[in-house]
Amino acid sequence: MTKATDVRDFYEARAKELIKELREERGILYADLAEKLAGYGIARTEQALINRINREHKKFAFALMVLDALGAEYLEIPKPKELYPDSHKPGEALTRVGALRRIQKLAKK
Repeated sequence: MTKATDVRDFYEARAKELIKELREERGILYADLAEKLAGYGIARTEQALINRINREHKKFAFALMVLDALGAEYLEIPKPKELYPDSHKPGEALTRVGALRRIQKLAKK
């Protein structure tokens, strides 16, 4: 195996594990998750959702690789304002590194 294959395999496995760990940690069944996603306008049956997660984990793995390459350690998930009126602006995600850089810039002013 090449280094690139090893890295890709690691991130693909981790992408699946992250979703599974979060779901199990919160006691959320796939049926519950399908219901929650319906609130986002995503209609999926439980089995369709399982299939989709199993298929799409490679895209999530690629996103994880990109975030790692950018130096992200922590990521705040952006929240749509319509669903979370008291949260930050949609699309506004701060990594720990990004937040520290903003603080450093403000400190220099």
